[in-house]
Formats: sequence, structure tokens, C-alpha cells
Amino acid sequence: MLQSRVQLLVVKLYAGAITDADGTTGGSSVAATYQWTVSDTEDGTYTAISGATTSTFTLTQAEVDKFIKVVASYKDAQGTSETVTSAASSAVANTNDAGAIAAISGTTTQGQTLTAGAITDADGTTGGSSVAATYQWMVSDTENGTYTAISGAIASTFTLTQAEVDKFIKVVASYTDAQGTVETVTSAASSAVDNTNDVGAIAAISGTTTQGQTLTAGAITDADGTTGGSSVAATYQWTVSDTENGTYTAISGAIASTFTLTQAEVGKFIKVVASYKDAQGTSETVTSAASSAVDNTNDVGAIAAISGTTTQGQTLTAGAITDADGTTGGSSVAATYQWTVSDTENGTYTAISGAIASTFTLTQAEVDKFIKVVASYTDAQGTVETVTSAASSAVDNTNDVVLLLQSDTTTQGQTLTAGAITDADGTTGGSSVAATYQWTVSDTENGTYTAISGAIASTFTQTQKLINLLRWLRVIRMHKGTVEMNFCSKFCS
Repeated sequence: MLQSRVQLLVVKLYAGAITDADGTTGGSSVAATYQWTVSDTEDGTYTAISGATTSTFTLTQAEVDKFIKVVASYKDAQGTSETVTSAASSAVANTNDAGAIAAISGTTTQGQTLTAGAITDADGTTGGSSVAATYQWMVSDTENGTYTAISGAIASTFTLTQAEVDKFIKVVASYTDAQGTVETVTSAASSAVDNTNDVGAIAAISGTTTQGQTLTAGAITDADGTTGGSSVAATYQWTVSDTENGTYTAISGAIASTFTLTQAEVGKFIKVVASYKDAQGTSETVTSAASSAVDNTNDVGAIAAISGTTTQGQTLTAGAITDADGTTGGSSVAATYQWTVSDTENGTYTAISGAIASTFTLTQAEVDKFIKVVASYTDAQGTVETVTSAASSAVDNTNDVVLLLQSDTTTQGQTLTAGAITDADGTTGGSSVAATYQWTVSDTENGTYTAISGAIASTFTQTQKLINLLRWLRVIRMHKGTVEMNFCSKFCS
């Protein structure tokens, strides 16, 4: 018979000695064959363990918590074939088997999702999915460096971000195996994480959208290499559109990070386009949101110099009106005019009555004086404007012809008196003009007149009927020194 119990030594069992009164005094002298068997319960059905046919048997995970018997077959000294079965062992105690986790699966590229490998553990699972595990994804700058936990990355999957680019990943899994042992397993390192370009962005334009104000491009942000626009070496192009969602065109020369609004942008919308290279070496172009419509600031108009010759009798013309708020030339502006006059260039100018057209013909009243024209109009932005021209030069005189009017009866023997002299150039009454006289005579009205000898006073006594009362007179213009010669107004009868 077999000894009452097999020996349970750590992980290896030894068959007990065989005793048999028919032929042996010790088991070792009996040539026996063995079959180790196993049962879930001590008194249950025992089944053969495949291949376990020697006198010793090393316990495996398969026998943990089970009971073992060994069956020996031999022929005793009397030639009788015998089969003996040992008593059952105690339940096989477990020795912890370290678990393992398979390689991480998935593409190691930013934006891709990695999955923790399957957990295997002889103590309680044949596949990772059957193990209730907790996870912590880890990152290191180098493959064999120190790995630190990625905050919040505690699921069985992990989506790679910009923060992991060029770094290495491991996953640590913690679980309790089927034998109640707490296990922690760490995966092999992944390959270095490749970058996927992150599209940059530019913040809203800052500044007041009013003509004359300066706008500033917003900060550039890009996960691939910057935390603020000022750290990005960018080039800029400011653009403009008639409508917020229309086509934007480049503003010539507007290539700095700031742009001062001009009249050309009034009523329009602005965007800025920034171009730069991110820290991963990718060339990027980002466009800001549109600004609000640009408000107008009134631009003071101007009127060009008066044109024309500043001489009595000549016509002056108001210069063209220019105004950045709505006209490219004065003729396109519906303006009203008022011509003004002053005794001195920088003196007080007063309105010339009735002179309200775009042109003005100079009269004797403006001689030696200065002229300005005042124009009033409404620009294209709805602002009422008044502009005043520069002063003209002093108005030159044009000699005014003197008309000498005859007085008294044109009858022989009667005395004729020269009429009063009037001249726009210097007198309001003939008697105030210091003149010299010469009476002349002709046989016909339109003939040649000859001087009457000695007839050089302001009166003349007719000696014959056909004295011509159209006579030449020498008149000195009082303030210009012009010598003039004119005729009287009628003939003798």
C-alpha cells in the first residue's frame, strides 16, 4: 500500500513509499509506474493530470486550490499486479504569478488614440479584458527616462495631444488577480509621438474703428509652438472689404502689426492676415475676425486758389473744392458761393452783394482791393463744410473812358460850357477834376476835327454855327495819373 499521504513541499510533490507484504520492504525497491491526479474537492472525482507520470510532480497554477492524489501501479514479489492510490493532499496553496501587459496599440501621432494592451496573469485571467483594472498613462522625454503621470489620463485609452509630441508613452495598469493579489504592470514604451499640425489662431483686432485711429493685430496662438502672438515672428497684411462677409483685398503698404485707419476705409470692414512658422516648422497663415465698420472723422475740405486775371473787367473763377470725405474735385460738389472783398490782404473781408456764383467779374469797386471766395457744401459723409480761398492779388485798374457832357445852347454867338467830367477811376463830379481843355471843329460829324486856336478854357463862345461840340479834352485821372481824351455828347446845331 502507498503511505497515507503524499508529501506537499512548496511546489513539488513526492510519491510516498509503497509497502506490500507480498514482496517488498520499501517502496523504492518496487519498480512502479505513477499517475498523478487532481480533484476540485478532497473527496471528489480525481482525474489524471496529463504527463504527470513520474514519482514526483511539480504543482502548477492549474492545481491551485485543488487536491492531489498519486496512483502507483506495480507487480509484487508474488507476481501479482497491484494498483495503490495515495490519500489526498491538502489543498494546493497559490504562489503569486506576476501579471503582464501587452504593448500599447494605436498610432503614436498627435490626435490619435492609444489603447492599453491586454493584461495576462496566470493567477486569474486569460485576457486583459476580463481583468477589472485601473490605468495611468505616463510620459517621458526619453525612452528610458523617468515617466510621469499624465493628469486625468486614467482610462484604458488615451488620445495624444500636443503636449506628448516627441515624447514616449507607457501605461501602468493596476488590478487584483483571481487569487486576490494586487498587481501593477507597466507596458513597454511606445515610439516617440509624431506631431500633427495644429492650426493657429489670431485674436480679435484691438483699437477703435474710427478714421485716424490705430488698430493692433491680436495675439497669435498655436499649440505647435507659442503661447502668445508676441512670441511669434509673423508678417502681417491688413485687408479691407465693403461688406463684413465680402471679399477682402490687401491694403497697399499695410504690413505692420498696427494700422492707422484712413478715409479710404470709412464705412468698410477690416481684417488682418498673419503669416508665420510654428515651432514644429510648419508655415501657417491665420486671419482675424472682421472689425466693425470704420466710422468717419470729418476731414476739413479745401478750395484751390482763385483762377483768372485780377484786373478790373476780368472774370475770376472759384478753385476746385477737395474733401477726403466725398469729392475728388470741386465741380462734383454742389456748392454755394459768396465772393468777398477787403482793402488789405489780411484784413476783414465783406460779402460782395449779389456775387454768389462760381465766377465773378471784377468792377471798379474792387480796384486795389483783395478778393476771396467762400464756398459752402455738404460732403459725402453728410457734414456741412465751409471753405475759404486764399486771397487774390490786389485788383489792377483798367482805365475807364471819361464822357464829357456839353452844356448850354449850340447857337452862334452863344457861350458853350464843357459838361461835367465823370470817371469811375477817380471822381464823382466833373468840377472836382483838374482838367485842361481844347475846343475843336470839323465840317462834318465824322470828319477830321482841328483845334480852334486859343479855345482852351472850359467855355467857348461860338463864332459860327457849325462848331463841333464833340471836342477832345485832356483829363488827368486823379489817383492813377492816366491821360484821357474824350468827346462831348452831341453836335452843335
